[in-house]
Amino acid sequence: MALTKEEIRGAVQDHADTDKTTHEGLLAAVVAYNEENGSTPEREKLQKELEKHVKKTDDGHNELLALIDEI
Repeated sequence: MALTKEEIRGAVQDHADTDKTTHEGLLAAVVAYNEENGSTPEREKLQKELEKHVKKTDDGHNELLALIDEI
């Protein structure tokens, strides 16, 4: 039996929420590490790349949810 539109959307939303929680925790850990251990160019780069990844992932999930809403 096929999933309903609502079930598909719910699964994507659950995945997005899990990713967001994981990414926010990881980003917070990197920020705290940098604050406690001093910032270096490499650490700053890691933090910035992680911030971009979080945004890109959030945007991608939002695009998927919008596409599901259109069907």
